[in-house]
Amino acid sequence: MKVLFRVMLLLVVNVLIVSATVYENAEDGLNNRWSISDSSPEGAIISNVYDNTLKSNVIELKGQNYENQYTIGGYSATANAWNETKDYLSFSFQSREGFLIDVILETNSGLRYIRYSDDDRDKGLDDEYVNTGLGYDASNGEWQQFSRDLSADLKKFEPNNEIVFVHGLEVRGSCKFDNIEIKNKPSLKEFVVYEDAEDNNINRWKIVNNEPLVAEVTNVYDAVLDSQVIKLQGNGSYDNEYLLGESWSNHSNFNLQWDMRTVEGFIIDVHLKTDFGDRYLRYSDNSEAQQSIDGDTLSYGLGYFSTNGDWHTFSRNLEEDLRKLEGENKLLSVESFSIRANAKLDNIELFSSPNKIYEDAEDGKNDRWSIYLGPDSAKIINKLDNEKASKVISLEGEGYGNQYLIGGDLYNKDGWNDSKHTHIKWSMKNSDGYIIYVNVKTVKGNRFIKYDDSSVNNQSIEDEDLHYGLGGNSSDGTWHTYIRDISKDIKELESDNELLSIEGFLVIGNMQIDDLELFKILHPSNNEAGLVLTFDDHDVSGWYSMRNVFLEHGIRATFFVDQFHTLSDDEITKLKTLESDGHEIGCHTYDHKGIGRDYNNDVNLIDDYLNEQIIPAYENMKNRGFNPTSLAYPYGEHESSFDSAVRRYFPYLRTTASDNNRQLYQLNEIFHTKGKNYNILAGDGVDNDYGNELEEIEEALIKAKRNGEVITFYAHQIDDNPNNPYAISPKKLQTIAEYVNAMSLRSYSFKEGYTLDK
Repeated sequence: MKVLFRVMLLLVVNVLIVSATVYENAEDGLNNRWSISDSSPEGAIISNVYDNTLKSNVIELKGQNYENQYTIGGYSATANAWNETKDYLSFSFQSREGFLIDVILETNSGLRYIRYSDDDRDKGLDDEYVNTGLGYDASNGEWQQFSRDLSADLKKFEPNNEIVFVHGLEVRGSCKFDNIEIKNKPSLKEFVVYEDAEDNNINRWKIVNNEPLVAEVTNVYDAVLDSQVIKLQGNGSYDNEYLLGESWSNHSNFNLQWDMRTVEGFIIDVHLKTDFGDRYLRYSDNSEAQQSIDGDTLSYGLGYFSTNGDWHTFSRNLEEDLRKLEGENKLLSVESFSIRANAKLDNIELFSSPNKIYEDAEDGKNDRWSIYLGPDSAKIINKLDNEKASKVISLEGEGYGNQYLIGGDLYNKDGWNDSKHTHIKWSMKNSDGYIIYVNVKTVKGNRFIKYDDSSVNNQSIEDEDLHYGLGGNSSDGTWHTYIRDISKDIKELESDNELLSIEGFLVIGNMQIDDLELFKILHPSNNEAGLVLTFDDHDVSGWYSMRNVFLEHGIRATFFVDQFHTLSDDEITKLKTLESDGHEIGCHTYDHKGIGRDYNNDVNLIDDYLNEQIIPAYENMKNRGFNPTSLAYPYGEHESSFDSAVRRYFPYLRTTASDNNRQLYQLNEIFHTKGKNYNILAGDGVDNDYGNELEEIEEALIKAKRNGEVITFYAHQIDDNPNNPYAISPKKLQTIAEYVNAMSLRSYSFKEGYTLDK
């Protein structure tokens, strides 16, 4: 059995330290930073009290509901005003009744209040008040931590306004406060490292069950990882428990990853705060098929291989693991990581996902949608689609007479307020015409990006509408998946405009919709480690069918085309489109003749080879508007004298390499780096016939990442038929693309990969 490493998603992190100004933490026992600014009716009080839940002092405001008002800070003309230029507010808060918290701002447009309440929706701008809901749960009597980007909350309804100063808070309602602070907006932490052991400390760990009294935590060097790691050693697998963190309160990073090495059974508990209270996601060395729920503990097996004594990297989507066993529950925060085991651990971290799914219909619901306009007879149905073998949303009404909305309309219905993502993806099936609007906020105000089944060359702007055609075949009654770079679509028609947030998605017409999500293209890392993915022969339509997958995952492939002279105009157009997406179009000779089997490696036949296989192919491609510089030899057959002659036309050459006696990661011929001397790049096949399954491919990519190398693969056709020896399935190809993204590998065209140090 080969060692099955799990995907190593993130290897390095830079932690940003953000300085904050604390305006209240109550630890001095005083309440004199506050005042009662509306004392009618009488009896309102401000107290500094000890709170048993937080085990610290807090400020308690007690009066007659909304009638009394309490102030910390002031206005620009008062001595108590904060005059604060930072604009990221955070505070701890407890309330059992309705409340209003007004943040006093001085802005370019005058006095503004951002009013936070326990409303479940944002009601927008009303005179000087920007009404923003924190949700009904904000007054549930529990202590909660809130963090607000004040600039973003203001710009949501006044995109051209800017905060000059933050001056203070006014509060109505009986409640408690602690840890009120303002800082600069922190950089978005895509992931947070809680333990990497590199500081040689163990002080982040606590032994919470030291019976028997033999448990210890040490920081040791591990030769396999060539780094410091945490070693947990006690009396048997489950006797002692070790805790990392107690109250991380991580509200945004819901994917967990850790490295672990053990030869014994283990139990890992991840403590979560959820809508239904405390939950513990429990991971053990049971079978991967094992899933169960027992009270507040939700259990998953990580597989028996996890205790084989090798280092493994585990990654879990905590939100998804919660949803699978408690479909109605919602993850609020991740609090801690505990383990019962004798084990070594490293690189324990939480990270966020680059995409946000707004509709995949798999929960059987339709309540994210509404009939926005048109006859009431229209229906929104969540149903099974046999072709996709999954649930989809079906919009059924009077054709163009009905409109359907998910998210916000920029006017009366609150939107997604998604400022993290720049791209949108959706799958759809339509047979009688449609219009789709993606509703966005920009620096120049509201915009509606309109997509329909007009020509792909159709681009226009009219008032707030930016119009793009998706082509006539988009309404041909079959499923299509579309990916649009919203930022780019705005810039294309308004060069001086920029995307602020994506708010909603409106459909006009009858349609089936699935897999609606927002995401951000993952750009290549600075590390040169990466993949050169190539395709041979002439399966142009198959290659083109994966265009959206390539775009979504930032894959730059190279297509080595043979029999170019036989391609149709439609195939030439598809190749040009792929080239415009950033892919490379290379040559695979005129009609796929091999140097060995057809020219006997005879150097006296070099001129024949050039005149029959190289020059006509080169000229055909040039005549159709391509400028090829790379060539892949048919069957991988090459010879040094032929190589020298071919380089006059194609300087960058690819051959093949394979060895059934070696695993893919051991095939050194397909790896290269800047410091490695090579004249020709070799790749191994990932089609059905080559026997390189996903586990081997994953291991090889991990090796490339760890060693800073570039690996080369090749395939031919893209086809679901497992009996086609020269085909890779769409699912396998997409999984490889996901591995590349997950490991932050760079995707190179063949020329880019070849010229690393040229």
